[in-house]
Amino acid sequence: MRSCALDVMVRNNHGDYYNQKLITKMPNMIEIQWTTEDESQISILIDYEKRLQIFRIRTLTEMDYDKYSSTKLDKYQQLCFIREFDLAEFIDLKSMLKLSQQPSRRIDKVDEDYGAKYISFRYSIPTNIVMDSNIRKICDSSRFISVTHRSIVKLLMAHEYANFESNIKDLNDINLFCSKIADDTNNLNSQSCKCNYAICLNWYPCNYKNCKLLNNQEVQSCSISSCRSCYHFQYVSHGVMSCLWDI
Repeated sequence: MRSCALDVMVRNNHGDYYNQKLITKMPNMIEIQWTTEDESQISILIDYEKRLQIFRIRTLTEMDYDKYSSTKLDKYQQLCFIREFDLAEFIDLKSMLKLSQQPSRRIDKVDEDYGAKYISFRYSIPTNIVMDSNIRKICDSSRFISVTHRSIVKLLMAHEYANFESNIKDLNDINLFCSKIADDTNNLNSQSCKCNYAICLNWYPCNYKNCKLLNNQEVQSCSISSCRSCYHFQYVSHGVMSCLWDI
C-alpha cells in the first residue's frame, strides 16, 4: 500500500499555526503526527482493525534532571500508551484514506471541541515481553507500554500472558505520586509511582456534515467535520526520572 500524507496547518489556542500530518501507515492504520512547542514529537496511531488508539510520545528530557541524578540521560525519552476507542470517535477508514490524498489546508477553527478526556492507563507492560510484533515496532524505543484494560494486555501478550503476568504492574497497586517522592533521592529510579501527562489533539476528522443524496438518492455525499480533544493520562512510571514534567 502506497503511503499518503495530508499536511494541515492547525491554529492552536495561542493563535499560532503548526504543521500536523495525517498519514496512511498500513491498510488498516492511520497516523496523526506533530511536534509541540516544547519539541515533543507526538504520534497518534488509529488501528481500525483492532480498534486500538496508540499514543507514541517522544518528549525532551527535562533540562534540570541533573539536580535529581548524575546519570546522563538520552535527549529524548519515549512513552507509549494504548487504549480501545469507539469507532464513532473518528470518520471511517475509507474516508480517512481519501482525506490523506487531498491537498494541504489550513484550519483556523474546528467544528467541535470535546474538551478533556481523563484516561487511566491501569497496566504497565515491559515492551520486550510484548508478543505483538507491530506494537513492538511502534513502541520500540519505550521501555514500557501503558494500556487501559486487561483485555489489551492479553491481546498484546497472546499465549505468553500467563508466563509473564508477574511482570505487569497495576496502577491500582501504587499509592504514591511521583511528585511526592521526588525529594527522596534514594528511590528516584527504583520506586514506581503514579505519573500524569497531558496532550491536546487540536484537529482531527471526527464526523460528517452537509450530507446530500446523489444519483437518485442512492449515494450520499458529505463534507468532513473536524474536532479537538485533550487527553489527561495517569499511568505507572517506573521511577521519578521518567516523570520529571509532573514534579
